[in-house]
Amino acid sequence: GGPRYVGLFAAAQYFRLLVLFVPVQMSTIGVALLTRHITSGAHARYKALLRAGTILTATISLVVAGVLALAAPYVLRLFGIDFLAAAGLARILLGGAVIEATAGALYQALPSRELMWRSFLLVALPRDGTLLITAWFLIPKFLSLGLGAALLSSQCVGLLGVVIARISASSRPQSAAAT
Repeated sequence: GGPRYVGLFAAAQYFRLLVLFVPVQMSTIGVALLTRHITSGAHARYKALLRAGTILTATISLVVAGVLALAAPYVLRLFGIDFLAAAGLARILLGGAVIEATAGALYQALPSRELMWRSFLLVALPRDGTLLITAWFLIPKFLSLGLGAALLSSQCVGLLGVVIARISASSRPQSAAAT
């Protein structure tokens, strides 16, 4: 039954990707704008842009995820009647997508302040390690739902890592490029 569960996960994954589409597009310009503001010394603009971008991203992703969560059974029916079983999984992935989008918006502060190693150590390693470990334990018992739960848990750890990296960065003196 493995291919069936992979198919269910793939169908549910489309919901996640729809939620992340706009935030990913916004982040392509966000880092450049944030970097420009911080290097020019416009710290108030930097903070306002980061705050506005995070709130906008969280709001958009939450609204899109909410609509898709309600529509999940109807949309999944388009894939075929057997795909209705992925509605719960889609909702798990939608919740994770909101967390992931919000973390992505907050994350933009790290590369704009030259904090890539901190990002790697506090965000990427714990997030991806959580995905591997939780997937190892959850997939055998819960199959595609286990993978969805592992992805959700890793996104929560990623958001926590971004927050910790941001807090620790606020106590860090500005680099020469940032002053």
